Amino acid sequence: MSAPEEQAGLPLFRVDAGWLFLGAGAALIAATTLLPALDDLREASYRRDEAIAIERFHKDRLANYTAYLDALEQGDPTLVRSLASSQLNLMPAHMKPLTVGGDPNASAAALLAELEPRLVPPPRPVPFDSLLHRLATGEHTRLWVLATGAVCILFGLLPPAERVSAEGPAKPEGKDRAAEVPPGEIGAWAA
Repeated sequence: MSAPEEQAGLPLFRVDAGWLFLGAGAALIAATTLLPALDDLREASYRRDEAIAIERFHKDRLANYTAYLDALEQGDPTLVRSLASSQLNLMPAHMKPLTVGGDPNASAAALLAELEPRLVPPPRPVPFDSLLHRLATGEHTRLWVLATGAVCILFGLLPPAERVSAEGPAKPEGKDRAAEVPPGEIGAWAA
């Protein structure tokens, strides 16, 4: 075969399979490191949102009670009439009470219940459910994933294997001339 024909059969560039092992190992180690941290971050974000919702609830509650107290101190006629009828069972002479079935003492507690704001908790984060996530965060499997990633990186860092052609192994370049001398001629060099 001539030189141009040999070059026609060669690829333009050669990709070493070690890069695939190196990439896979780095991805496994990154997943084992980052996925538990991501879970912790999501849990911390949920706790923060929960604390913000509780704080908002307390602020709204305080604002409702403050507005109610201000209306009571200003002598709002509607509020005074409502309190007189619900707490003291007093009504103006020209009004008739509406009787509603149920506990008469429940109306006293209903007054405070109306002042309470609604607590809206944040939604719980949906946990990831993938095989990689389960392996990378599992108590017993996390170490195995780390070890597998380290072994893949080790395989990726190994030097590539050399190809052996039909003529025999390729001669390394840069070696001294003594390595190329046939065994029968070694004595001639010594003299």
